[in-house]
Amino acid sequence: MTLQGATLSITDLSPQSSMQTVARVDKLVMDEGLVSFLRDSHGEFAGLSIGELSGTGNFYFNISVAEANGNFVTIEQGTGNFGIAVVDSGREVASHKDLTVNLIHEKNGDAQFSLVQADGRIIQAVDGGTYMYTLHSEQDKDGLAGNVWYLAVPAKGTVMVMGMKTATKTEMGTKTGTEMATAAAAEMATGRFRRPPSDRCGS
Repeated sequence: MTLQGATLSITDLSPQSSMQTVARVDKLVMDEGLVSFLRDSHGEFAGLSIGELSGTGNFYFNISVAEANGNFVTIEQGTGNFGIAVVDSGREVASHKDLTVNLIHEKNGDAQFSLVQADGRIIQAVDGGTYMYTLHSEQDKDGLAGNVWYLAVPAKGTVMVMGMKTATKTEMGTKTGTEMATAAAAEMATGRFRRPPSDRCGS
């Protein structure tokens, strides 16, 4: 499958379809493409399995930091540069200690991911309600062989680089996956869609 300025939408599982398997794409080539998870507030967070991923584009996730849960992508082999935009449920987090939200499991490859807004601009952190969360990567995290990209509260003493815009709840937290996909499509139509940067954002 090739997404050339196009969007692949994946709807979260409804209670009636919760026993269905994770969506699967054997080969996904992205050229400023979008993969957008559309949230069903009454269903389970959908997952996506990709055999081979390459190119450039963005992934839009719905998550619940309070539940340490969200949409999840598994990649067998990956290469390229991609952005990750997330919308949190807004539920209050009692404590952020050791709290992480896994987003992507790349078994093999060297794909790079950065946090972005709906318009593709890089950001340093996303608003998870009480705390801000940044993107990290770790080998073999939680028993998952390979590289895992996840959200976590920055370590104490971490200095954030100035000049990078941080997403606020107004910009991100109140938008659904559908609204974000629509906004991104509008950005592309006006020529303002930006390619995700190649530098790694994470630890």
